[in-house]
Amino acid sequence: DIKLAAFVMWDLDNLKLINDTFGHEYGDRYLKAAADVLKRLHGPKGIVARMSGDEFQTFVYGYDTKEEIRAVVEKTHDKMLSTHIGLITGDQIAVRATAGLAWYPGDSRSYRELLTFSDFAMYMAKAGGKGDISEFDQQDYRKRFRFKS
Repeated sequence: DIKLAAFVMWDLDNLKLINDTFGHEYGDRYLKAAADVLKRLHGPKGIVARMSGDEFQTFVYGYDTKEEIRAVVEKTHDKMLSTHIGLITGDQIAVRATAGLAWYPGDSRSYRELLTFSDFAMYMAKAGGKGDISEFDQQDYRKRFRFKS
């Protein structure tokens, strides 16, 4: 029985630029490096899936507090930034991602809603500049889509 969890949508920054500039071989290396970070840091208390192109979903559970889960997400984010791939030019580029987080069960118990809410939070983070982590905010969501209270 899961009492608390976070559904996190990760969107890799700059994958299109890497593919267009250096080729898909380097884009694939970038994707693999990100996947390796997500797999390793979420370990036995998380589920990791590649959703499409440059997006990954993670479900982090098995912790007692939001602070513990936030720490795991932030550690993962930091680890990505310290992970680099080599380019054909000899330069190194950091793996960067923007993330949006929605809480189970606080924001929703539904997979589809958690996906929608974490995706919304991720796009809000991107609006503030790539590379950030944002948590879902019900008021922002309602305001954006003009829902009545």
